[in-house]
Amino acid sequence: MNFSDTKLALPKAVVKTALSAVPVIGSAVTEIIGYFDDKYIEKRLLKLESKLGELKILENFITALNELDEHKYYSFRNNLKFLLTEAVPETVDAFLLAMIDSIMSETHEMAEEACEIIRQLNANDIRTLRLLKSAIEKKKGEVNAG
Repeated sequence: MNFSDTKLALPKAVVKTALSAVPVIGSAVTEIIGYFDDKYIEKRLLKLESKLGELKILENFITALNELDEHKYYSFRNNLKFLLTEAVPETVDAFLLAMIDSIMSETHEMAEEACEIIRQLNANDIRTLRLLKSAIEKKKGEVNAG
C-alpha cells in the first residue's frame, strides 16, 4: 500500500459508517487523517458504532449529536479525538461508555468528569484498578460465605 492509498483508507472507512453524516464525527476524523494509523482509528469508530447498535440507540445518538450546544460539541469532539488517537487500549471500552453517556444522559457533567478521569489513566493504572476490583470481589465472596 502506498502513501496515497493510506490517506484514502480512513475517509473511505468513515463514509461506510452510519456516523459519517454527523459533522462532529467527520470534522474530528478529517483533522487527524494522515497523522495516525488508520486501521486503529477505523477499528475504534466501528467499535463506537457497534456499541451504539448493541444499546439500540444509534439513531437517538446521532440526533443528540446534531443538537449539541457549543460546550458539549467541543467536549465530545475532544473526547472523540482522544479516543481515536490517544486512548490506551485498556481504556477504550470504559471511555466509549462514558462518551455515550455524556451525550445521552440528562446530566452530562458526571460523564464528562468520567471521560476526564479515564483520559489520565495508563496501562499500569488499569492493572491496579483490576487488582482492586478482584480483591474487593474476593473479599465480598468471603463475607457472603462466612
